[in-house]
Amino acid sequence: MAGTGIGLSGLAASYPLTWLAIALSGVGVAAFHPEATRAARTASGNSQQAMSIFSVGGNAGFAIGPLFVAAVLAVTGTRGTPVLALPALITGVAVYAVLRHGGHIASRKPGGRRAAGQDDWAGFALLTSAVIARSAARSGRPATPRGGSSAR
Repeated sequence: MAGTGIGLSGLAASYPLTWLAIALSGVGVAAFHPEATRAARTASGNSQQAMSIFSVGGNAGFAIGPLFVAAVLAVTGTRGTPVLALPALITGVAVYAVLRHGGHIASRKPGGRRAAGQDDWAGFALLTSAVIARSAARSGRPATPRGGSSAR
């Protein structure tokens, strides 16, 4: 869904249709991330090292994505946005192949109950702080106004 939205974004004939294509992409990403993280943790046997690798992979995509988009758009213009859906398509085919050939992820205990675990609030606070800092750095402004007011 995310790749489809991005792929369609440059083909839309109006700004509202472009917005809808990008919104479709956002819904696809929002639907994928929580479950993908849960599945990665389960598949890794709760390995912190595996989860770190999973996280680094996500951050690598976050860093490489804009370079890929810039290269595609520099060569093809907005009519080339369907090419931007290729990484999502390739990933989808790979996941399907793994699942079809016996790979499975069991995220629930027998009887349909979710596996029990403890909350790691310190880790959550650290991760949340890192996300806020990254967002502030990307936008070029502090996360909170200085001195209580942004007016001078």
